[in-house]
Amino acid sequence: MMIYKLKNSNYKTFETDKENVLIPRSYFIPFSDIERLADTDIRTERYNSDMVEVLSGEWDFAYYHKVSELPASFDTEKERFDKVSVPSCWQFTGYENPCYINARYEFKCDPPKFPTNCSVGVYRRFFKIEDTALNYTLSFLGVAGALDVFVNGRYVGYSEGSHNTSEFELNEFITEGENELVAVVHKFSNGTYLECQDMFRNNGIFRDVLLYKTGDDSIYDFEVKTEYDNSKYNLEILPSLKLKNECALTVSVPELEISKSVEVSPEGIEGVAFNGLEVEEWSAELPKLYTLLITLSREGQAVEIIRKNIGFKRIEIKGNIFCFNGKPIKLFGVNHHDTDSKKGFVMSVEDMERDIKIFKEYNVNCVRTSHYPPDPTFIDLCDEYGVYVVDEADIEAHGCMSEGPLKAGACSHNPKWKPRYLDRVMRMFERDKNHPSITMWSLGNEAWGYSNQDACYEALKKVTSIPVHYEGVVHTRRFAYDVISQMYPWQPHLKKLADGKGAGKKWYQKPYFLCEYAHAMGLGAGELETYVSAFLRGDNMMGGCIWEFADHAVYHEDGKYKYTYGGDHEEKKHDGNFCVDGLFYPDRTPHAGALQMKNCYRPVRARANENGKVEFKNLYYFKNAAFNVRWEKYSNTAKTAFGETDICIEPQCAFESDIDIKDCDTLVIRYYDGEREIAGEQLEFLRAPFVEQVVLTQFPDNITFRAEKDKIILNLNGIEAKLSLSVYRAPLDNDRYLNKVWERLALSTEHIELLKAEGNTFTYRISTKRFKNLAKVQLMFTGFNSGGIGIFINCLDSNPIPFAPRFGVTLEIPKEYENVTYFGLGDRQNLPDFREHALLGEYSCKVDDMREKYIMPQESSMRSGVRLAKVTNGEGRGICISEYEKPFIFSADRFTSQQCALAMHQEELELQDFTLLHIDSYQLGAASGICGPVPTKPYRKNSLKGLKLSFKVDAI
Repeated sequence: MMIYKLKNSNYKTFETDKENVLIPRSYFIPFSDIERLADTDIRTERYNSDMVEVLSGEWDFAYYHKVSELPASFDTEKERFDKVSVPSCWQFTGYENPCYINARYEFKCDPPKFPTNCSVGVYRRFFKIEDTALNYTLSFLGVAGALDVFVNGRYVGYSEGSHNTSEFELNEFITEGENELVAVVHKFSNGTYLECQDMFRNNGIFRDVLLYKTGDDSIYDFEVKTEYDNSKYNLEILPSLKLKNECALTVSVPELEISKSVEVSPEGIEGVAFNGLEVEEWSAELPKLYTLLITLSREGQAVEIIRKNIGFKRIEIKGNIFCFNGKPIKLFGVNHHDTDSKKGFVMSVEDMERDIKIFKEYNVNCVRTSHYPPDPTFIDLCDEYGVYVVDEADIEAHGCMSEGPLKAGACSHNPKWKPRYLDRVMRMFERDKNHPSITMWSLGNEAWGYSNQDACYEALKKVTSIPVHYEGVVHTRRFAYDVISQMYPWQPHLKKLADGKGAGKKWYQKPYFLCEYAHAMGLGAGELETYVSAFLRGDNMMGGCIWEFADHAVYHEDGKYKYTYGGDHEEKKHDGNFCVDGLFYPDRTPHAGALQMKNCYRPVRARANENGKVEFKNLYYFKNAAFNVRWEKYSNTAKTAFGETDICIEPQCAFESDIDIKDCDTLVIRYYDGEREIAGEQLEFLRAPFVEQVVLTQFPDNITFRAEKDKIILNLNGIEAKLSLSVYRAPLDNDRYLNKVWERLALSTEHIELLKAEGNTFTYRISTKRFKNLAKVQLMFTGFNSGGIGIFINCLDSNPIPFAPRFGVTLEIPKEYENVTYFGLGDRQNLPDFREHALLGEYSCKVDDMREKYIMPQESSMRSGVRLAKVTNGEGRGICISEYEKPFIFSADRFTSQQCALAMHQEELELQDFTLLHIDSYQLGAASGICGPVPTKPYRKNSLKGLKLSFKVDAI
């Protein structure tokens, strides 16, 4: 019989943030023999070591909705347990509903008070001990929220900090044979105030649990220090040992053919140093790793062996320039959460490697681990693949600001919270200190203050030379730590920073980094190229991390909705679909925004030089750009030439190719590494508008039209098309706040009324339920000598429409016309400020494939720069729409804009019994206004007056 007193007050005692937690150390996996070690790598070593037992798997689990329901005397033989997998999250295994909140707490904000009678989970599993003479260390890599640990009826210790490693020594608690481990997880604690991150709020043991088994003599920790010295490097290994006997410590790096053995005793050791090493430096472009082996031996017999991949790098800040290995690198980054639509926070090694492979495929070279340290294997993989890491502490007190400005500094400026801040920052540092990919340390996210952050900064600077960033201080008198960090700045501000003038002196004193920018929610982000161009223009511009990598959502295989978000799970507090804000869907299928990022982050850029040739520049700093370049020339709708060439350009150098720019208006370029497309871009030159002679009174026999009060009926060789004017679009996610203006104008209720008809010219009024005279528009129909008719549209007058959504026409045709071929920018959705991923060409698809099926429906079928579009049925009959004077924005859809605006999920959309074709001369840019700048002047209109649209329609 094993009886526990589980109901202690640790989780609600403010003075207690941890108890009996071991001194934090670096993550490594020990082995007892080199042969077993050699059969593993960073992906498998955890699971194959003879000195580490992974306790993950099936555990017993008892869930209590309230702490008060937890028995005061907990008899593990009598209490009823379910079975649950560890790692897992309560909210994804049926014990609680998922809950998404952005910047608030699940309870009233009044730090450090919280609902102490919260839910609690009791985990149990057994493990066998064969040799009690060994030392046993229990390691939890991630537990959300507060953790009490018990073994064999006795209390072991307590820890907070969901995403930090917590380790406990078990020697005095274990017995030979079967042992019982009980872990009690409280949903909330005082520490919850530091975990107000923009994500689903999950609970449970969500990372692996490890049991280390070491002998009397073992390696507790070590630190790798590298020092650049006149083109060579010095390497020093600083071990922390637990010894009872005299031993030998051997440090070797086989690739460098260096090895050194020293005698060590229980009194300790200074360190092992190697000087004057000629090495290849590590960078994200050339992630050169060396294998460090540390072997502890006694009487000539190895007792413990550790392997760690190490790299040599140097980071310096020279004035306001951030230099990595002596070069002013650019960080083309993303923010990455631990998120899985089926498992919550739980990410396997395969999941992590999949995401990092995607980084590399999409030209991402930097990741900010928003907003907490990831599983240590994630950083191991960043070392290997080559990704600059901004490692972030598990600190965010956002709710203290969003739920009451007077409490903005309730945690960050309260010295009583300082130990918790320091604990989380230093646990992050100690665990991850040996990774070459660590490029900056982050003191957390949006915690509104700097007093306790100052203490963390000072503590870090005593032990590391790697720069420290924290965006929150940019809003305070502190302003910056080692780099100036900002979120979602407006483009004019960025231009001033890149140009080095006009923003104010303080902005140029340190390197400038965007820890978040280009909010990629839904269709977007717009104007990404504006940001990237600024990064490339100024040496002080470090780059930034797009928000964010993947949509957060909950997957339902047989549910009403495939994916759900905030508010779909009976949450009392939630923030809707604000979590569905990634470049990739939850299953990592790319949004169009991911493709835009891939091209904006491309490693080579082309330009037409003064010799009329195409010049390529290598944006890499450390390696050659060796690619196959495939190009196509276009003139109007004809491909006039194509070819390919190989380039091999040294870092930061340019190369003039033999590709000229004659006889084309657009040159489309794609870069390949073998058959893998690296990126694409296009160069656009002056293009004479296509204008065909028209005859004002003569119309083709097979085309007729008539004006009715609320539409115009076209008959195109027997195909009836209803034409109406349109100024409304279903709001993009990034239109959310602009939509409030559109709602005041009731734009979604748009309709037209015929005011005047004179021959082939008609004047219509656009009205809404709130504005009778929103705009006055003239339509003129003309005949073409070659057949077909021209439609010329001119907005004569308009009331103000701030951030007007669109200006164009809608053609309603029978649903059988479902085959689309268009010549324009494709093959994915794009807008004038969101088009770097869309290259000119001819594309074909079904009407249904025009739409990007975002989890939250929105306008998402548009293709800009369209010169020609054909929509046909299965027999090849249909209509052809071609440009007149300039290209247009084209969409084909089976849903109306109004439907999409009202629907909360794709599954709520009902197919219409017709096909809608949209032809627009203007649509509002995408921008990133839901969490950043609204569209800038080139991509927005505040009135429709003077806008024109012209195109030609033929029957085919």
